[in-house]
Amino acid sequence: MSEDVQTQIEFINNLKKLGYTDVAKLNVNKHRKYRNYYKAKFNHGDWVFIKWAFRPVALDVEEFEAERKFYMVAGETIFPVPKNHCNCAIATKYIGNAINLVEIIKKGSLLEVDAYTRKTFQNYVEFLNVYDNISPIFGDFDCYSFFKMYLERWIQYSVKHKVTIEIVWQISKCLLFLRQLILPLKSVVHCVVVGDFNAWNCLCYSGNVIFIDLSYVSRGDPNIEVASFYVRLMHHARKRQDLKTVIDRNLHIFTDSKYHSSRIFNFSVRVFKFIERYWQ
Repeated sequence: MSEDVQTQIEFINNLKKLGYTDVAKLNVNKHRKYRNYYKAKFNHGDWVFIKWAFRPVALDVEEFEAERKFYMVAGETIFPVPKNHCNCAIATKYIGNAINLVEIIKKGSLLEVDAYTRKTFQNYVEFLNVYDNISPIFGDFDCYSFFKMYLERWIQYSVKHKVTIEIVWQISKCLLFLRQLILPLKSVVHCVVVGDFNAWNCLCYSGNVIFIDLSYVSRGDPNIEVASFYVRLMHHARKRQDLKTVIDRNLHIFTDSKYHSSRIFNFSVRVFKFIERYWQ
């Protein structure tokens, strides 16, 4: 029996000692090689979602701590995890019968795509309104650093595109430099943002949308992450003009808000569209 398997068996046994039953491994987020995800009942009551890094590195510990802090600030229930894994595991409420926004776009009806993308943008603006006054959780990013983080995030989990990471980043730096000669890239909006805003992290159920994987909640420019989110949505909907039309229409929920800066948003969209074309 490998060391990893033995560690996982011990982790599940420790969960059971804490009062968890019906522990089941979930087949989600395959890009995270050394993470496991489970659902379980706690004290025969609530279903709980458990995320655990069984080979934790420093960044894992930092992410879990940041996510735990955010849930505490937000007043969300955090369930217990084994004491010897508290720095690399987190347990939160499990949302059953939910699917991510990517699956809605790929398999849902036009009405569902319209309703859930509209709700996503509404909830995003509401997120900015509610949490604007909290202290930075994961970090406080200037415009350049936040932009760089999202450029890297576009391709960091895609195996077939990993060879292009350095090329894309070098090209993007050139684009940024050239653009700065004409219009300096400087944030006019700086607030608490989701930090990893993408359609995979938007869970849709019963007409509602919640954001998950909130370990990167930080301060930055929302125009950059919404631009990234928007271009990726359009990429998922690229084969259906009707879907692209409703996404475009619902985008106005953000662009009509006080957080929108046309200068930063339009520039960001152009760069992310360039990378999206480079993928194809």
